[in-house]
Amino acid sequence: MRLIGIFSFAAVLTMVAGCQTGPSETDRQVVKQLKEISEKLTAIDKQVKEIKENVPEPLPSLPRTGPFQASHGPDIRRLTKIKLPENAKRQDVRTYIQKIIAVSQGQNVYSSNDPQVFMLRKVGPENVDLLLQYLPNYYVQYVLPELVGEKNKKQILEALKVYPQLIGCVVRANWIKDARDTIFERLKHPGDNYLPSEWIDSAVTLATPRDYGTLKNYFVTGNNPEMTYRALSRLDKFDMKDAVTAAWNYQKSGSRMWATRQMAMIAAEYGHKDALKYLVTACPVEPDQYFTGRIQQLLFRLTGQSMSLRRMQRWYQENEANLVFNPESGKYEIKAKKK
Repeated sequence: MRLIGIFSFAAVLTMVAGCQTGPSETDRQVVKQLKEISEKLTAIDKQVKEIKENVPEPLPSLPRTGPFQASHGPDIRRLTKIKLPENAKRQDVRTYIQKIIAVSQGQNVYSSNDPQVFMLRKVGPENVDLLLQYLPNYYVQYVLPELVGEKNKKQILEALKVYPQLIGCVVRANWIKDARDTIFERLKHPGDNYLPSEWIDSAVTLATPRDYGTLKNYFVTGNNPEMTYRALSRLDKFDMKDAVTAAWNYQKSGSRMWATRQMAMIAAEYGHKDALKYLVTACPVEPDQYFTGRIQQLLFRLTGQSMSLRRMQRWYQENEANLVFNPESGKYEIKAKKK
């Protein structure tokens, strides 16, 4: 469009100049320059055309993967076709649940307001055992605590030994005392599985001093030190300082970066200087921006230094030998150098 406009403008000026009697020298120069521009643009247009003809067809775009994968929520169109028959028999209910689970496959975005929540509620407490067969599903886990009643108590308490996710049902139904043995046995042998926050909260609620050793050991070796630390802070006469030291010594050489990071943030507040160093070193390469912000805030609170991460590293290197933790102020201070 831009080339066509210039050509038209040049043609008009040429015509005007031709209609005038005795064109001025200025008119002749303008027309000459416009003709030269027109010739150059024509040559450029020809080159562009040749380039386009030699460019291969673009490859088909690949589906996105990794951190930029497209979001996939509920397939509303398919879900609306799934109906639970009136006076449904057990097999009808089973098929209904299976269809909902099948349509939900491939989702990577979930919400408690999704249609699946309302659809699964319809199966009622009498079909809790059918829902238990699909417990890993997000919607089943969300709905179960609402459906479980006293008649499901034995079934839920037994299944809790295998499925820690059911702790939500136990808490909501106020059965944690009945589940005491299961709760503490799992803390003794947690394996690599992540335990929900309600699990450790329930253990702390039930704990007596004789259980403190079990709780400390779980804190030391567990997958989520931060969550466990917050729960243990509610206990009376629990030696938190000793537990933090043991947990930091264990986690700082571990391979679970998230656990090491969480534990370093706790240990630094208890005067572990190597934990402070870990945070100063790890923060600039931390991939999680949420934790980067938290670490920066903690470093400011512990050192009083407000500066960029790179400058904080240099500041730490320059003052490391003279940094001392003051338990009274809860800060790392630079002790005066001896003259």
